Amino acid sequence: MTIQPGGAQGKDSYVSSNYPDTNYGSLPFLNIGKNDSSFSLKVIRADYPYVSIYKYFRAYLQFDLSTLPADAVIVNADLKLYQFNNSETDDFMIALHRVTDSWDETTITWNNQPAYSLSPESTIAITAGALTWLSWNITSLLQGWLDASIGNYGIVLKDTNESLPNVSGCYSAELIPEPTLRPKIEITYYVP
Repeated sequence: MTIQPGGAQGKDSYVSSNYPDTNYGSLPFLNIGKNDSSFSLKVIRADYPYVSIYKYFRAYLQFDLSTLPADAVIVNADLKLYQFNNSETDDFMIALHRVTDSWDETTITWNNQPAYSLSPESTIAITAGALTWLSWNITSLLQGWLDASIGNYGIVLKDTNESLPNVSGCYSAELIPEPTLRPKIEITYYVP
């Protein structure tokens, strides 16, 4: 089974430290990582020609699992996002963490982002420059959501080393021209 909701049913957004009170839930993309933007201040201060602005990005997603049988046994489940932008020159890692509190796609911001588990559920390597599907294994997490042993508040994706400038741009559920590139969970299961 594949769960791949569109904009009306999908719940995803990213948050940005540079605009900590801005919501990005209606955009067709999700940013993950850290951007280091430098610009010249020579006109203002000749002795300090550049300033850096660090922008941290985290992506939040939550899937409705009501189409799965309640007694399903999950054999395998992979969260997949299509990375359409990655201009980095170094490889980096993105971790998937379980969110532990509720949030709303239309109001989530950097300043009100929900709590999440500090231990990642899954971590993958991002190849510099690659435009491809990214995949995190969430088999145990999905089983926990389905049998209600874990609250389903979704997940957050973040760079494992937010001190380095690396950014991955992935499509969100709001993507219209290519709906097959929206975030999805691919699930193999059986009913005993």
